[in-house]
Amino acid sequence: MGERRVAYVRARFADIGEFGTEDIEDWLECQRVSPVPAAGWESFLSCPTILDAARQCEVEVLRRNADPVPVTAQTPGLVRGLRTLLAALDPYKASVYLGQSFGPVILFPHGSKPPSMRIEQEKEEGHFSFSTLESVHVIDVLFTTWKNRGAKYEAARKFLCDAFAEEIGRVRIRAEYDFDTSVAVSDDGTRVVQADWVVLFEEVRGVARAYRYPAEAFMLDKLEADLGCIDREEIGLAETSGDFFHTLKQGQTSAQTLILSCLEVRVAQERIFLTGDEQGIFMSHRRFFRGPQPQNGEAISR
Repeated sequence: MGERRVAYVRARFADIGEFGTEDIEDWLECQRVSPVPAAGWESFLSCPTILDAARQCEVEVLRRNADPVPVTAQTPGLVRGLRTLLAALDPYKASVYLGQSFGPVILFPHGSKPPSMRIEQEKEEGHFSFSTLESVHVIDVLFTTWKNRGAKYEAARKFLCDAFAEEIGRVRIRAEYDFDTSVAVSDDGTRVVQADWVVLFEEVRGVARAYRYPAEAFMLDKLEADLGCIDREEIGLAETSGDFFHTLKQGQTSAQTLILSCLEVRVAQERIFLTGDEQGIFMSHRRFFRGPQPQNGEAISR
């Protein structure tokens, strides 16, 4: 089961909604010593953990990990009027930092009020506005410092890599928890099922029999199955009765009767089906699983 746990975590890493690659931890280790950021970093810069790392301490993070840029009449990426304004600033009283996605950031000497200012360029030539410095702007400047190999690029790289490592760790912890609390796992370990209850049923001389188990019965020794055969259209099977889940969990007769009536209809289709409300109930024919059946199941009878 340990190999499947590893496989599940790697599959979560590879999910397009997470990092898009199962080797993200190895990739990050390579980035820690890379002189320039690899392609793909931009999509990770908005991760909550990275942004949180600079939140409430934007000015301090920027001073420690990024390079101020001397602005001249030839500095690219700035509208003409703004370039002229920044070039006229006294470098001893105002430091200018440039990113690649947002306008310039100005930091003033310690003790100044305000300590910082962000300038947003408008579409119209020569027009710009002032706004508050936020963590997303700091991260943008740090990334640009690393990308341009500025004097503090190693500090910027370490800050970004350390923050992203926390994001990866957050996803790993969540994935490991989801695996550990699941009741069934696919053969390749990449899919799991979480549920409040498990119902296994079988046919004995043409009669459907069902056994109910709390999810905990399968969390250590999980059910193993080809979860790819779940018919998504079968999800929500029990929606015909609003009381189905509540009565099943309470072990009431009305739910027992409903389960058996459902099983008698579905058993011939030879497929696993999943139904639930929040976490719900995982129901399957016994034939789909390998391994011994737990002994503490509660028989559901007519």
